[in-house]
Amino acid sequence: MNSRKSNQINMLRSVLMFLLNNQIVTSVIPAFTSLIAYMQSKLILIGNFDQVLLTGTKGVTNATKLNRELMTNFAVKLANAIYAHANAIGDEQLKIRVIHIPSQLKRLRKDAIADACDLIANVAQSLLSELAPYGIVITDITNLQTSILTYVSSSASPRNVIVNKKVAGNQVNIIVDDLENNILKTQMDPIVRTLSNSNPMFVEGYFNARSVVDLGKNVTKLSGRITDSKGNPLKGTSVSIRLYSNGTVYNAVTDFNGNYFMQNLLTGDYEMTVSANGYLPVTEDGVHLVPGRETTRNIQLNAAA
Repeated sequence: MNSRKSNQINMLRSVLMFLLNNQIVTSVIPAFTSLIAYMQSKLILIGNFDQVLLTGTKGVTNATKLNRELMTNFAVKLANAIYAHANAIGDEQLKIRVIHIPSQLKRLRKDAIADACDLIANVAQSLLSELAPYGIVITDITNLQTSILTYVSSSASPRNVIVNKKVAGNQVNIIVDDLENNILKTQMDPIVRTLSNSNPMFVEGYFNARSVVDLGKNVTKLSGRITDSKGNPLKGTSVSIRLYSNGTVYNAVTDFNGNYFMQNLLTGDYEMTVSANGYLPVTEDGVHLVPGRETTRNIQLNAAA
């Protein structure tokens, strides 16, 4: 991934974090809710595509497992809405057309689960207006469609990894451009500006987060994934780093896939501490962050005795 695109992704994550940390402001404007949810779902997908981009042949299995889980979660939400709608209208054929029970989906083989999820996406697309009362929006369908592509890409044989990375890179570009041009510029930015008089501090904070920082000049970024001893992602894990030179501390919490992201970090040497309930904490000394590079630190935690 080129540095410009990486800087844009950093900005998007910074904006999302700012909005989530200021829900007392955003909650009073209904439009914020759907836009924030859309950004969250798309950044989760970017995180999964990042795993494909960073994965070598030895990591294909782990990336595939994560992508399969994400795809299944998206599919189950749609399938249950379809099932509920079928019950409401008494359509027995529609009830049996899609698999809505998670355990049944998870038992399917690689190609079969992708086909089953694709069918769910197609049925949901054809019933979009009917599924609206069940909380389904077009984003739910596009998320499933994109996650299917991610899963199929990551589950291919190792000899196709280069091709898969190209597909993943293209999808990241599409998602980033969509968020920048169709969500932030045309919707989120104008909504925020309506608060210029009533809440100028919020507006200033938002547009500070909106600025794209060039990692190559004076700051850097740290990211990675936290897993247990079996390679399962650990959601909600605390990641903290402390700069030796002046004691500055940065904190992050892992997402659904165990990923964490820190940006706008001062360069230098850090002490890194990772902790989660039920697991032994890990401290790593001498984490060196330099300008112009995205440092990756993947940490495995062992269960506490």
